[in-house]
Amino acid sequence: MPADNRRTFLKTVGVTAGALSLTGTGVVLAQQDEESDDTDSADSDDSSNDTQIKTTAWSTHRGGAGRTGSTTEDGPGPDVTTDWSTALNGSMWTNEPVIVDGVLYLAVATTSDESETTGYIVAYDLETGEEKWRRDDIPEPKTPTVGDGMVFFATVTRDYPSNDDGGLFGLDAETGETVWHDVGPYEWTNPVLVDGRLFVVQPPQQYVLELDPETGERKHTEIDQKIATEPSYEDGTLFFRQGVAMDSDDWSKTWEISDENFDFRLDAVNNGYVYGIRDGQYGIAVQARSAEDASVEWAMRPGVNDDDYGRLAVTDDYVFFSSSNDDDPDQIDAFDAKTGELVWSNEYEMEITSDLTVSNGTLYVSGRTGTESKTGDAVVLALDAATNDERWRYTFGSTDSEDVGPAASTSVVADGKLYTSTFPAGTDTDARYVKDSTFYALGADDGSDDDSDDKSPEACIEATPSLDSRDLEAGDTVHLETCSTCYTDEGPTHEWDTDGDGDYDETGHSVDVAVPRCGSLKVTLRVTDADGDSDTERVEISAS
Repeated sequence: MPADNRRTFLKTVGVTAGALSLTGTGVVLAQQDEESDDTDSADSDDSSNDTQIKTTAWSTHRGGAGRTGSTTEDGPGPDVTTDWSTALNGSMWTNEPVIVDGVLYLAVATTSDESETTGYIVAYDLETGEEKWRRDDIPEPKTPTVGDGMVFFATVTRDYPSNDDGGLFGLDAETGETVWHDVGPYEWTNPVLVDGRLFVVQPPQQYVLELDPETGERKHTEIDQKIATEPSYEDGTLFFRQGVAMDSDDWSKTWEISDENFDFRLDAVNNGYVYGIRDGQYGIAVQARSAEDASVEWAMRPGVNDDDYGRLAVTDDYVFFSSSNDDDPDQIDAFDAKTGELVWSNEYEMEITSDLTVSNGTLYVSGRTGTESKTGDAVVLALDAATNDERWRYTFGSTDSEDVGPAASTSVVADGKLYTSTFPAGTDTDARYVKDSTFYALGADDGSDDDSDDKSPEACIEATPSLDSRDLEAGDTVHLETCSTCYTDEGPTHEWDTDGDGDYDETGHSVDVAVPRCGSLKVTLRVTDADGDSDTERVEISAS
């Protein structure tokens, strides 16, 4: 089956939609890549039944030195609630939270244009949420790398030459004070810290550097005209996204992937494999190569357009590939990490706006509800990594914006909680830094205050038939009912805006609305308790 016909086939077979409106549950459709010089696959026997890797902290961009987007930390259980949240007055849409030794580090941009970049970096006590320190006197920071009592990060500079405020920083992790600062060029990549060695790339000069983490002293410089991205690392070898591997001790080039017929993007390294995306004459292929010599172990084509492919998340057991398409629902493919066999593939009635994260057998998908407009709500899905069964979903609420709604950025889990931020995806660059950006810490509700009068209301809507149904037609009646917890006939009150005009025109625990003949209809539920505290939830109804 040609790759570009795969989505059409998924729709044609008519697999019954589930809770997520999935249209391909368990359908094995990815093909072995015809262009691959595939060698014998690695032994598929694996004694581990869990999705495991070695990283327990999230210490740098994509979690650890392998940049896999995976951790062994536990996330929250099914009864998810907001533990705390804070307005960022900026945005983290390109950055990830970093968590090390009970401390949460955030890098936030407050403005970003051609003439100015500003931001701050802040550290919080993970248990109490108390701010430990904040640095507002630096340009826009990238995701920090934390270890050995230090915080290392590069800044973003949109213009050249850079000023002396930016560069590469080493801060004291306890106080936030500057230990060293290298102005260097106007651009640096995210560094990686391994066994007391700090590696970083200067893209303008395409230098690979090793710096002393304690002093910032440049210990080694290697020039390579093809290297211009952040390094990943495993077993003494540095790997670069352009498809280059370098020995970190003698600085010799171990291998380089070079073929004029395709481009290769290396995303992650784990357990002796490098994983990446190959874009060639047969379309996009997810590839696993030997970290030792770059020989292809397997290559599979998920069947997406070459302009719409996303990034990988990798564990010992699985490789997850997310892709988006303006004309079709967003998609995730899960492959066996050692053999390339397609484990499952599904499409989602949501926008997947950020990188995937995996922790202890759970796959976290961040994005925005709906696919027809940009006015949905930020949402995080928690899926069973092996089966794609939904474990829970959390929607962050609606926005007052008529133009664009918030989306959830990359999620990070630690100590039973999930940490993420929201941002207005789909807007111009400047707007992403000033609108609708909030940071959230999500935990599991232990039910200890279920009988308390202090419990805040929570709005929730259940639709019959499901709004994900492919069979909704104009004029059909949809029954909407509250699925909010902790309510009785005496309260809290339930109000409905059934026509999307901002006025609540119905009350009660349920309403019936008609599917519109043109466009979509937004229906909002507001739940208000006796203390005046309220919460809202909104759904969007349209014909299939």
